[in-house]
Amino acid sequence: YSYDGTGYCFVESTSPTIITDSEGDYVGTGKLGSYTMIVIADGKPLLNISEEYYDAKEFNRLNEVGQASGGILNDYDYYKWWELVNKYGINIL
Repeated sequence: YSYDGTGYCFVESTSPTIITDSEGDYVGTGKLGSYTMIVIADGKPLLNISEEYYDAKEFNRLNEVGQASGGILNDYDYYKWWELVNKYGINIL
């Protein structure tokens, strides 16, 4: 679950999102292009991050499906998307 081979996972700190999700768009910038790694802990590993990793992959997949279909998801996918939004407190507009 390492971001860009760094040995660290991606953590967005400006708004609620799923840990490991680096696919967000930034106002006025778009997708993440470059980054600065800031070590904020003494290197203790996150041993159980797989749930968040797979949730982030699913959230991004659902967003891509929605964009490709003009913002429409079938009932099953919408329910999964809504669960993830609520689970992680993701702000939606």
